[in-house]
Amino acid sequence: MKEGVATSLNFSGTRGVVGLAFDPVTQRVYWTSIEPGKQGIRYAHLHGNGGRRAEFLVRSEDGQMSNPEGLALDHVGRNLYFTNMVEDHSNSYVGVVDLASGRWMKLITRDVQKPRGIAVYPERGLLFYADWGSSPALVRANMDGTGVERIVWRDVRWINGVAVDRSLDRIYWTDANHDRIESAELDGSDRRLILEGVAHPVFISVFEDSVYWSDWIARKVFACNKFTGRNVTVLYKEPDEYPTGLTLYHPLVYPTKDEPPCLFARCSHFCLLRPEGAVTCACPPTYVLDRDRATCTCPHGAAPNNDGTACVVVSQERELPDARAMGEVGEARESADTIGGSSNEVATTAAADQKDVKSSSKQASTVPTTTTTTTTTTSTGGTEESNVETTTTKVV
Repeated sequence: MKEGVATSLNFSGTRGVVGLAFDPVTQRVYWTSIEPGKQGIRYAHLHGNGGRRAEFLVRSEDGQMSNPEGLALDHVGRNLYFTNMVEDHSNSYVGVVDLASGRWMKLITRDVQKPRGIAVYPERGLLFYADWGSSPALVRANMDGTGVERIVWRDVRWINGVAVDRSLDRIYWTDANHDRIESAELDGSDRRLILEGVAHPVFISVFEDSVYWSDWIARKVFACNKFTGRNVTVLYKEPDEYPTGLTLYHPLVYPTKDEPPCLFARCSHFCLLRPEGAVTCACPPTYVLDRDRATCTCPHGAAPNNDGTACVVVSQERELPDARAMGEVGEARESADTIGGSSNEVATTAAADQKDVKSSSKQASTVPTTTTTTTTTTSTGGTEESNVETTTTKVV
């Protein structure tokens, strides 16, 4: 908590909030919105710069971002990663948004069924996400969508939250079916049970010697020792709110680099991090990567549409087929050349492509003594969906 005081931010447009992220560079709070007719990713300034009015970074105009949930911010590559989950899997994927332009695309689509929690580790070029599908698992991938692999799949069911512990190079997660919190090495090995008997853990954060999580049934935000599970402490409670998204800010959580790798890549659309300091220049669907291996252009006879998310045939003003529909998915990235360190060469790549899912709406935030943690809260009227009148965001 910040001096042990909870402060309401009173952002507008915070109905239907699920995932939450904080940008230490711009001091913006981002959240995923599933409010009917207003699905997308929204933001507001933490300290009121520009007012408390919420703005859309991305708004789902065509239903392609119909149910965004988990959210993770890459402060190095300047991207937002998110999960979109639909019950029949028809439009479930892991997506990425360029923070500067608001352009977005589907990054991982193959074998994605019911994704929810997501976390990124920019210093290692890795992302992790949970999938509640027919074969539940914790999945790891490179941040450019390549190298997708299931790293934890035995005895897991409803993985809600995922968090990276940079100090120990471990991954933490919550399982709302088994009511427990666990951790493992980044490759899924050395799995350890941290705490069991947790009512209904949702999202999670880790800092120093503590792990923090939100709980729907207890309607509280908790903390405990990340090694032993002892010293369980209530940081925030509100009987009328269901806490969901949780993010934590402290300078040590977001280490900065003197020369961000994307500065040298000069990618025109997406600069996506990879392991060992390398990056991939990626293009939205229907674009092609130019000979300079950094610029995305439209094929002959086509031009970008109004928002630059796809190419359209100029004469007929219709979108070209999505490259992913023709089989050119993230696999094309596997054979891509990459760059690392201060090299000026840029990677070539093609554009990559709970049970009982509960909606969200109210928002709240909380933080430990030396940190600032923000949580979103939701008020529900049923097990599957809920309509909530107001949402409050709080910073502790």
